[in-house]
Amino acid sequence: MPTVTGSLPLWKDVKKLNLLARDLSKAIQPLYFSSNYFTKKLFHNTDEIHFNKEDLTEGVSAFSHPLLPGKLIKRQGLKVNSMKPAYVKESMVHNSIDNLEVLPTEDYLGSMSPAARERMIIGQNLVRLRTRLRNRIELMAIEAIKFGRATIEGEGVSVLLEFERHKDLVRKTAKEDEKWSNLDHSILSQLEDYKMKIKDHSRVGAIARTVHLNHKTFSHLRQNKEIREMYDIRRGVRLGIELTPFQDFKDVEYAGNIGGFQFYIHSGRYREKGVEKPILEDGEVLLTADSIGGTRHYGRIISEMAGYRAMEYFIRPYRNEHLESKNYELHSAPLLIPHDVNATAYFKAL
Repeated sequence: MPTVTGSLPLWKDVKKLNLLARDLSKAIQPLYFSSNYFTKKLFHNTDEIHFNKEDLTEGVSAFSHPLLPGKLIKRQGLKVNSMKPAYVKESMVHNSIDNLEVLPTEDYLGSMSPAARERMIIGQNLVRLRTRLRNRIELMAIEAIKFGRATIEGEGVSVLLEFERHKDLVRKTAKEDEKWSNLDHSILSQLEDYKMKIKDHSRVGAIARTVHLNHKTFSHLRQNKEIREMYDIRRGVRLGIELTPFQDFKDVEYAGNIGGFQFYIHSGRYREKGVEKPILEDGEVLLTADSIGGTRHYGRIISEMAGYRAMEYFIRPYRNEHLESKNYELHSAPLLIPHDVNATAYFKAL
């Protein structure tokens, strides 16, 4: 946790408060799916987010007599879709009495002034708000990659946005003979089948080579006869695959290349409404191509202090004089849209 230093008139200077939040955000570790597949950011100063959907399926050149006029090709049309973004709005309260309590980082009698404690507590709470927004963005990315949709549910809102994933690329139940617990099942053939489906249905003929799963699902893969035989015939290669942390993502392990596919094991978890859940459940498998090309769209912030402008997020401070409390509220209007929604397949393997 970075130490917040200097005097910040938080309740008078909104700009400085938001600059502080952005500076502290540098200490927040990025998460895998949103960082790898939704790298672009677009900002929309409108109530709705507009984006184009074009048909990239091309025809063939027409035959013609050399002395006749050439056939005129019409310009490909664009279908403009519009969707309202989700709206995130969370606040934290800082009571003045908190400034008198000794923090865990101090000695027993307290070595910080009340003003210094206030700055430290505010900094910690800003990091919490930003971390929660990061987690929400990651869940939106995962849902878009898994199912090709966005579910927006909260107080006063319940919306399901479909990005039109092809039905052949989502299978929520596994056939008995295709379960990875079946040692004789050809896992690589199954992955090749989904790879071809992705190539057929994606906008750009995407080649999917990256497989995402959790530890239990991967353990079934290692016990599969076909996979074991692949390693048995390789002299000097051990069956036990070395797992190493993947770049800056602490909950992702690279498990190696098997049959031309890159395998990544995900162990991340998140908490929502008091319930802790894994990022990938047992048996869930994702096969992805880089051409997903997702974009993080941000709508305008509904706040006069923010000037009703679009931005990634905005911290709005306000003071409750009656309760002697200082509040700071995070606003964000995100919507994650995959460019090539059919560049990924989701299926259950257990």
